[in-house]
Amino acid sequence: MIGRESTDGNMRPQPLVDQPYRREYDAAMPTCANCGAAYEPPVYRTTLCESCGQELKSCRNCRHYAPGMANDCREPVSEPVRDKDRANFCDWFSPAADAGSGREADDPGRRAKQAFSDLFGDD
Repeated sequence: MIGRESTDGNMRPQPLVDQPYRREYDAAMPTCANCGAAYEPPVYRTTLCESCGQELKSCRNCRHYAPGMANDCREPVSEPVRDKDRANFCDWFSPAADAGSGREADDPGRRAKQAFSDLFGDD
């Protein structure tokens, strides 16, 4: 990986920022984690889903999003983000082609809540 030199001469890792015309986008279009609608990169902090109006530059729409891992992210150097559904300033964001494909069903927190609800009812 190529680094970028800082003003003090140290090398810092270069984040894998959104590069809209990389080959991986040719295979599958990114999808909104909220409604599953496909959208076309680039994605900026203010970009909204045309279908549901949800902010697209959020953790849930990122290919690094992994519930259950540290900070729910596969990138170990990313800074923690509290609200995974809201837009953020993460430099490691890269749109996920499968964000709207049912990741919520795999979320351990949702599974635990569903198991509790099944056991004790919704009352």
